Amino acid sequence: MICGQSTLVGEDQQTVKLVRLRCHSWTCSYCAQRRKKRLIKEAVRGSPNRFITLTVNVHRYDTPDEAAQALSIAWRRAREALKRYHGFKDLEAIMVFERTRAGWPHLHILARCAFISQKWLSGFMANRMDSPIVDVRKIKGARMAAGYVAKYIGKDPHRFDGTKRYWRTRHYLPPKADRAPTTRLWRVSMACFDIWAKRLAGEAHTDAIREAENMVFAKPP
Repeated sequence: MICGQSTLVGEDQQTVKLVRLRCHSWTCSYCAQRRKKRLIKEAVRGSPNRFITLTVNVHRYDTPDEAAQALSIAWRRAREALKRYHGFKDLEAIMVFERTRAGWPHLHILARCAFISQKWLSGFMANRMDSPIVDVRKIKGARMAAGYVAKYIGKDPHRFDGTKRYWRTRHYLPPKADRAPTTRLWRVSMACFDIWAKRLAGEAHTDAIREAENMVFAKPP
């Protein structure tokens, strides 16, 4: 499916809603920018109070992909240890990979949790993967969180083979509000958004249609 070339069509008794379907791929020039903005928004919405960076000892791994996989597993084990042996009831976080100029991974973590000892985490990473260089900083308020997000999280998340660009724990984001029930019936159309919109609105709305991602029209009689 080519990005933007199909349409989600939803109809109820009075209206027709059109949604331009996007591929949501990080390799798409259009969707990548939207996904970055969404990632930044989600990172701040989680109200983090800790910023953590984990690094790798490049001499221990043959490739950056192998190092990234080890780094991902190490953080999961560290989180389990903090919850199991150090009394952490909650440790919600969003994790984002960054590729350094040399091509190796850093793992940036925005967390909402109690105090984490940098000494403990350094020792854990040293024992786990001989990578004791870590950084743990306290975040004071949404403004500082936004600063870390803009500087580290939202630059260009990189996907190493065998890992995700970013992921988050189940309860990092606040719960969504319940949506009102709808009787609108949805279907996918292979006709593009512009064709549908012009059919429903007429040529006079060409400029608005070109910029729109979704529109609602009165249902034709």
